[in-house]
Amino acid sequence: MTETELVEFVVDSVAALDYLRPEALDLRPEMFGGRDGVRFEIATQTAAGLAIRGTALVARVGDRVHVMLYLAPSEHYYDRLLPDVERVFASARFS
Repeated sequence: MTETELVEFVVDSVAALDYLRPEALDLRPEMFGGRDGVRFEIATQTAAGLAIRGTALVARVGDRVHVMLYLAPSEHYYDRLLPDVERVFASARFS
């Protein structure tokens, strides 16, 4: 899978969770567990209209795809919990 296909896979997976019109924003290279990966933001909403923000980190390692995904309501929770998520993302390692 190319980086574009990896991003599309994650966006399609978010849509499969019943979020509406998810879109990937701000794609950029980022290390993931010591491997080359791609990081991007996600914008979507629930069927009830609640705005959701997210960030994802994805990498292909051999024949496996690894994904870390954080989704939260845009108002209050996303920014409040993002520092903790960043620490978890930074702690990822592949053996």
